[in-house]
Amino acid sequence: MPNWCHNSMTITGSVDEIARFKQTCLLAHKDGPTLDFEAIKPMPGIFYDDPGQILFPDPDAPKNREQVETQKAFEAQALEATGAAHAYDWACAHWGTPGIASFFHAWRDEPGRYECDFDTRWTPPLFIWEKLGEMFPALDFSVSGYEPLLDFALRGTIKDGKLEYELMDQPGIWKAVDSETGKIFSGTLKEIYAVVPNELPIWGAAPVWDDARVARTTVNSRSPKGNA
Repeated sequence: MPNWCHNSMTITGSVDEIARFKQTCLLAHKDGPTLDFEAIKPMPGIFYDDPGQILFPDPDAPKNREQVETQKAFEAQALEATGAAHAYDWACAHWGTPGIASFFHAWRDEPGRYECDFDTRWTPPLFIWEKLGEMFPALDFSVSGYEPLLDFALRGTIKDGKLEYELMDQPGIWKAVDSETGKIFSGTLKEIYAVVPNELPIWGAAPVWDDARVARTTVNSRSPKGNA
């Protein structure tokens, strides 16, 4: 089971450009729209037949031989075609996270402004955000992603098509709420755990940014941190 990275986007610009973003990048679903990574950076079709990466305790056992050979054949074909052996690897390299957006919620949709939240596995979708800048250079984006259990937080902007982001120093400062008492605690994860019960939902904590301690950097070709 993955750790969930909590992401948000605030998009501002012309009504027409925001409408183009929604038409291009949101996928209709029975439970409401969701951010469609495939519409932004399509995954190669070969991965639709991905058998998955199975770690066999005894790959030479007769009962495993057929599955092992199928997996090896697929990996060789996929590596030659895409440079990645499995969908997971390709997504990490091209989306910045190993899976699609989940738990999407648009909480403001008004002329000139669109705001939404969504979760991804382990890390934020840096390369999706980078691509959005290329696709919508006339729009401005404020983006953020954080995963408390990994002590990781990122925030950034996309302006004139260029993504810039900053990482929270470590150990990070977090604000958490005790679910039983409603009391608010702030500090490093170690400090919070030292003074509150273990059942505190630290996964719901939010980062506290110290603007004097963070340094701005431009996006590069690697995920900033995590197990993506």
